[in-house]
Amino acid sequence: MKKQKLKLLSVVFVVSGFFISCGKEVSLETKAGESSSPIIISDTSIYIDITLAGKRIVGVQQVINNSPFGPWGLTWDFGLQDTTLYTANFPGAQLEKNDASGTQAFTFSKGRIYFHGTNFNQQIPASYQSVDSFFTPGNYSFCHIANDTIYSPPGAPSVIIKKKLLTDGINLSWLDTEGNLWQTCAGTGDQTGSNFTIIKNEVTGNPAGNISGGTIVTAVFNCKLYDKNGNVKTLSNGRFRLGLWL
Repeated sequence: MKKQKLKLLSVVFVVSGFFISCGKEVSLETKAGESSSPIIISDTSIYIDITLAGKRIVGVQQVINNSPFGPWGLTWDFGLQDTTLYTANFPGAQLEKNDASGTQAFTFSKGRIYFHGTNFNQQIPASYQSVDSFFTPGNYSFCHIANDTIYSPPGAPSVIIKKKLLTDGINLSWLDTEGNLWQTCAGTGDQTGSNFTIIKNEVTGNPAGNISGGTIVTAVFNCKLYDKNGNVKTLSNGRFRLGLWL
């Protein structure tokens, strides 16, 4: 019975009729004759909670015996990222849901990295102090698409890759079930009236040895998301707690 309850808690609900009790429990308004299953968001939950174009989307990853459980889960693969962008210097986290309705995914990333040594490019742990300062609590602006960059992958000098750079700041992405990618940096990139605040940065690793493998970031935000054609969706009342590896 306990396992079944946890599985229900990890299901995503996309509706406009939510309420939050004490900021922790999200309940679903149901039709007559239907039961309501609450989604519990605790201080240790890995989750997203956003209102996109008027629809509430809540995704919570549940963990049993140190293993992810449920349809929502953190992924190492940032597959929803725009492949035309250079994002190697934009570490982030992605919470993804896969079921019969399709794939939905939310990505947070912050750039640009200037500290030396990260697992994705040099197999060297990042320093604890650098991760602590890079994701320090505070207000951050959103990044914009800048100029192109040309480079070759390690060991393949004859292969030339061209991508667009991003300026310093935050990039948020949403992949809908139809496969459309929405980003804060796309379209006009206009974020007038938007905001993004990191409220907690839980660095993992060894502060005494100045080594970190990543962090868990908690943030609140409001923004506009654009698709490749310049269409826009408003994201409001956003919050998340997501883990990322460096």
